[in-house]
Amino acid sequence: MAAVSIKTSISPLAPPQLKGVVPDLAERYIRSIQQAHAALQSSFSSMEATMATLQTDFTTQTGSIAAGLKDIVAAITAAGKASAAATTTAPLAVALTPTPTTPATGVPVTNQGSPGAVNTVPPTTPVVNVLPGLSDPLSVINQIIIIPSGLPGVAGTPYTFTAPLTGAGAGWWRLSLTVSPSISDTFANLSLYPAANYSVGAMFYATDKNISYTVQIPSPANVATWVYYNGIYEDTLANIPAGLGTNSRGLVFRASDYLHNWEWTGTVWSLYYAMQMGNSAGYPPGTVLYSGSAPFGGSGQLWQACNGSTVNVSQEDATLASTVMPTITNGWYAR
Repeated sequence: MAAVSIKTSISPLAPPQLKGVVPDLAERYIRSIQQAHAALQSSFSSMEATMATLQTDFTTQTGSIAAGLKDIVAAITAAGKASAAATTTAPLAVALTPTPTTPATGVPVTNQGSPGAVNTVPPTTPVVNVLPGLSDPLSVINQIIIIPSGLPGVAGTPYTFTAPLTGAGAGWWRLSLTVSPSISDTFANLSLYPAANYSVGAMFYATDKNISYTVQIPSPANVATWVYYNGIYEDTLANIPAGLGTNSRGLVFRASDYLHNWEWTGTVWSLYYAMQMGNSAGYPPGTVLYSGSAPFGGSGQLWQACNGSTVNVSQEDATLASTVMPTITNGWYAR
């Protein structure tokens, strides 16, 4: 800051005592301003130096972070490539079907047959790189395994060891999820979509029966096949499906009139098989309960009073048999 020169004058009429006082005060005032300015200038210089230091530190740290991130990405990429290479070199025990050539649309379904998400697998499920052979300890019916995807953050593929569709063979690894594309159509039109045109896991949803099938490669034939996946078909007993094949094994039918479940064994409908598999519904036919009024579910085709009358009673194979009721006071017979 340049020095400031102050010129002052005092009136000739001023008392002698004031002469020299005003210039001195002005000089002191200017000197204090100069000192304050110098202090501010020093403070600004210090701040500039601090900012320069911070800028240097920030640039250094940013470079270190970027270098660290680059190293992390490189490590993840290398691990993914190594895992993918290991999985690729070990061939799966079954061949996959070609990429689908027929466009289709549809919806996934839950075990209850309604649209929903794909089921998850237990957290303790074994993880292996290839499908175990038939003599492997893991190759037991209903055992679930996971084949890792080889990609960071991408879930693996679950498989379930399943009994052969016919009596021959030890079993096969069933893909336990659905993939795109999926098809929504009536059950009668399933044959219009050849399984060979779709990849393993593609799904067919029967809109009129609320059940679904997926493309699998089951033993012993080891060819692409539409295999029952999930859902329960409910209708009157008279409409229980006929002419099903081994690929529909496990399909559950619920009679809306008799309120019993039958499960397709691959060859016949069986109420007892449904009970074995945990898919039973209510008391089996022939059960007698004692009550002053019709038990839960009411009378009709579910409960019949034990009064000696003759009524149709559902059978193990989903047929009806004319049956004479016993005569039991307050007795009710499950039909």
